[in-house]
Amino acid sequence: MRKFSAVTVTTVLFGTLAMVGIGITACSVSVTVTPADGGTDAAATPDSSSSDSGSSPDGCGAVDGCGKDASTEDVEPDVGVAYTVDSFKAASDTSLCDRMESCCGGLGSGGAPFNRANCGQNFGGGFENITAQLAIPGVSKDNIGVRRVAANACVQALTALSCLNAGIPGTEYKAAIASCYSALYGKVAAGGACHGDIECSPGNYCQGGFVSNTPGSRLGSYAPSGGTCAPLKALGDTCDVTDMASGDNCSTRGAAETGNYCNPVSLKCEPLLSVGSTCSSNLICANGACQYTDTGDVLCSTAVKDEYVCEAF
Repeated sequence: MRKFSAVTVTTVLFGTLAMVGIGITACSVSVTVTPADGGTDAAATPDSSSSDSGSSPDGCGAVDGCGKDASTEDVEPDVGVAYTVDSFKAASDTSLCDRMESCCGGLGSGGAPFNRANCGQNFGGGFENITAQLAIPGVSKDNIGVRRVAANACVQALTALSCLNAGIPGTEYKAAIASCYSALYGKVAAGGACHGDIECSPGNYCQGGFVSNTPGSRLGSYAPSGGTCAPLKALGDTCDVTDMASGDNCSTRGAAETGNYCNPVSLKCEPLLSVGSTCSSNLICANGACQYTDTGDVLCSTAVKDEYVCEAF
């Protein structure tokens, strides 16, 4: 494989490269991200009343008097850790960096000791931006729940993830993405106020919460007054990005569980890309792998690999 800057390659492979401040950042493949901070909202209490099996978010159900979707609060099996929003972010971040350090043999840039601070900065939005929207101004953790089964599956998947410097099969990577994106869900039903997609109940996004400078661009700003939760767009519908990281309104926070993504050129919800297609992130590839090639192209592949990734730490 042709050698590239480890940090640049990592932006494609893990979908996250944190920069100082919220939102003004870009990388070589037009994937822009925001770091998730510690949060200033009150942390959610341990969630023993989240939704069902932790699979991909399903449709909306009954709405209670607070404008929240009661269907997301079914009792889950009492197994594993009862994570809060904050503790899930901490656990998933730690698992990812633990795995990276182990795969790198405890060594980072130039053979120096692995730098945990750099790891935390590089993956500030979490694995594939799963927690990036927690940093959006105005987002309240009171509007976010944790699916216990999916959260535990995510942490376990990151703990056991194949080494990036040796290669991660796309099927394994795709499964980790599915578990990790399913771990957090929004409680605000369609028609309710929001600041980020992460607050909206399954099947919805935060319409008007993010305003692009130009359609399809991740350069823009978050509306101080927020937006309104509205149903996701369907295949063929006009679409747009919904944050500075990887969210769009064709799937839940851009997780692509619908099988669709928002094409930033056509601005239409289109099917995920097949192997060999030009890509900008793992999330938009049907196989879950967007990979640099020896010729410098970036294409959907059957695996993700970066033998130089340890140089980023």
